[in-house]
Amino acid sequence: MSFAHVDSILETYEGTPARKMVLLALGKHANGRGECFPKIATLARLTCQSRRTVQRALNELEEEGTISRVMPRGKVTRYALQLDKGCQSDTGDTVTQEGCQSDTGGVSGCHGRGDTVTPESVNESVTESKNIVAIVDYLNERAGKRFKPTAKETQSLIRARFAEGFTVEDFKAVIDNRAAAWRGDRRMAEYLRPETLFGTKFESYLNAEPAVEDDEGWD
Repeated sequence: MSFAHVDSILETYEGTPARKMVLLALGKHANGRGECFPKIATLARLTCQSRRTVQRALNELEEEGTISRVMPRGKVTRYALQLDKGCQSDTGDTVTQEGCQSDTGGVSGCHGRGDTVTPESVNESVTESKNIVAIVDYLNERAGKRFKPTAKETQSLIRARFAEGFTVEDFKAVIDNRAAAWRGDRRMAEYLRPETLFGTKFESYLNAEPAVEDDEGWD
């Protein structure tokens, strides 16, 4: 992994959040020459995006000249970062990262989409994605499950609770509480899942009296 590539992307790339997250994932895997060979599934997992969204972001990154791809038949795709290439305007002219400005003066994604992106918004998006992964991983660890952080419904439920002001620690408290209460019951253990824990009863679970976990397992 090259921290130099990641730092450069964080500081200078001003495309859309989706593209920036994919570019950061590429930078994480890149060697000193800026080359890497991650699978689409790996990029989707790291960015908490669907494979289709990742593919679209890769196509756009290649179109604007930020990356190049070599896709030999039957072999792993090679990606090469070209972070000094800038991006493309609507007319096809190459502009510098500083030149990717919206009509209002804010930084926007290339190709004139008008979706204003600031370093702060991208950092918030990256942090949120990491938090979603941490929450789902914690649920899997405590409940013995294999839920995916890339599942859209799971992401939507977690983001809804974040919007209400709940924190990662609140999610862990709910998971701990319900895992202690339900893991010893075969029927209730089925409800150790995102749609149950992170839904509209989240606050009730959070404020429920802490259960004592039965280490002996199911009866």
